[in-house]
Amino acid sequence: MVVEKEVIREVPVERVVDREVVKEVPVERIVDREVVREVSVEKEIPVEKIVVVTPVIAEAPKNVIPEGTLHVAMAGLGPFTGHPALASGTATDVISTAVAEALWQYDIDRQALPMLVKEWSISEDFTTWTLHFQEGVKFHKGYGDFTVEDVKWSLDQRISNPKATNVAQLKWAWQTSVEMPDPLTMVINTGVPMPGWAFIDLVRNPGDQYVISKKQTEEIGPEAANWNTAATGPWEIDEHRSGEFWKLRAVSDHWRKTPHFQEMYFWEIPEEATRLAGFQTGELDTFPMSYDSISLVTSVPDAKVMRIPKAAVMNLRIYGQDYAEVGTPDQRAGYDPELPWASASLDVNSAEWDQAAKVRRALMLAIDIDTIIETLLHGYADASSVIFYGVHRHLMDDDMYWNYDLEEAKRLLAEAGYADGFSMTLTPAKRGSPSEVEVCEAIGAMWGELGVDIKFQNVPFSTVRPGIVGRTYQGATCHAGTPPPTPARSFYGLSIKSGIYGITHPWLEDIVYNAYEEVDPATREGMERQVARFLYDGAHLRELYIYDAVWPVGPRIEEWSEGVTFGDLRFQSGFEWIRHRE
Repeated sequence: MVVEKEVIREVPVERVVDREVVKEVPVERIVDREVVREVSVEKEIPVEKIVVVTPVIAEAPKNVIPEGTLHVAMAGLGPFTGHPALASGTATDVISTAVAEALWQYDIDRQALPMLVKEWSISEDFTTWTLHFQEGVKFHKGYGDFTVEDVKWSLDQRISNPKATNVAQLKWAWQTSVEMPDPLTMVINTGVPMPGWAFIDLVRNPGDQYVISKKQTEEIGPEAANWNTAATGPWEIDEHRSGEFWKLRAVSDHWRKTPHFQEMYFWEIPEEATRLAGFQTGELDTFPMSYDSISLVTSVPDAKVMRIPKAAVMNLRIYGQDYAEVGTPDQRAGYDPELPWASASLDVNSAEWDQAAKVRRALMLAIDIDTIIETLLHGYADASSVIFYGVHRHLMDDDMYWNYDLEEAKRLLAEAGYADGFSMTLTPAKRGSPSEVEVCEAIGAMWGELGVDIKFQNVPFSTVRPGIVGRTYQGATCHAGTPPPTPARSFYGLSIKSGIYGITHPWLEDIVYNAYEEVDPATREGMERQVARFLYDGAHLRELYIYDAVWPVGPRIEEWSEGVTFGDLRFQSGFEWIRHRE
């Protein structure tokens, strides 16, 4: 294995297994760009310590009296910013797991369930939505009753936010008319047919399209409301210090579910070792964890681990493939035909296109994903291949797999004219996925064996995000995400209007919009199959694996399956359902 600094040492470590086998297995793990050879001793974890959880929607218990304090650690938190016109980034995702609520939520099958919306219907021509909202919903901090006026105003505010995602889709949803015949009814005419899943996915939890009090902003202004937001969730913001913590207070007699704890702290603790130490000493009750920490978590007396299957995905994005605007005044700064993986021609039948595709195929074939899953992820994941299609395998052809083949990868790279390799930046998009940095380091080391000089950039996601959104970043990222309800849901990121996945192309422009807007499932699936073939044949992007979430459960609390939403399980949720351990 080729590295900048080779340090080989043998270290006995404990491995976690779910089977009754004890053996020594030599594995390699990348730490700080060193090769560390570990002698792995697997340790059996008692079955009762690993609790497989299937999230459910349950009826809330009555007469809950909140008491005590719950302590939760987050890898990244940032300052509390909750106003839709001003907030962005990780803060909005975390806020939507506790403080704020959207119109819908997802179940385990990524199907819509009511949240602020109680009932809904769609006209036969898919242009008119009638939404009926929950009764008795109150805003925090004494700002009164929730109404549809707050819904429309909040989403209009989000549309005005230049840092917001999905803005163009929201504009599409509002583009004709929004009527409010009474305080809890909204009738939306989209003007053109809009598939049901598309609208629902824009305004579901967790996400950044939630509802806050219009009255609060009118009284104290958006800046003040941004730091002390009045929303509708089971927790309200009480105090926060940037880079340290958010302190939340339970909402008594909440319309949906009153928390069992009176207070909850979100502590910002980037380092896993520090989070783990806090859990071991009883200072933390739960936190996003890596699989390497399972044995240490379960060694804490009376502690458990919740395992949630197929929670999220890890993707590989290769940027700089912005072909759709080449030769126009809008040509993206990130596109450079001198990049080995970027074609100098837009013609998919050209020699230039084939040369760049060979480079990308070589990169894909050089990744030994099975070894990564077995060692770094301890088997808590399944290999995937085409981005967006991991839970929609039926839309992919049988040949769409990436099997590890380093020799074939080297041959392709030589054919493309890069037998001596090239340089490439690789960045883990640190967003709370288990072992995300270690996985990305391992991929970098595997590409190093291919002959690629990897410049590994281990920085906060907030540092690299502007380059991704602005399409100036030239390199690759290991990027966790959420399985979409259908692949077309994510196609917008392949378009000129977004381009956040690093690849746009004239052929993609029409089909991704048409697939996104198609209301007939069979027609849409036909287009989704075509896009899958384009992405796979060109090796433009890759879904590396679908992984299980693992959440530690401290000795003071019970595991919880209620309230866990499948919108984005990189973030813990359902905190209001966490009970005191009896």
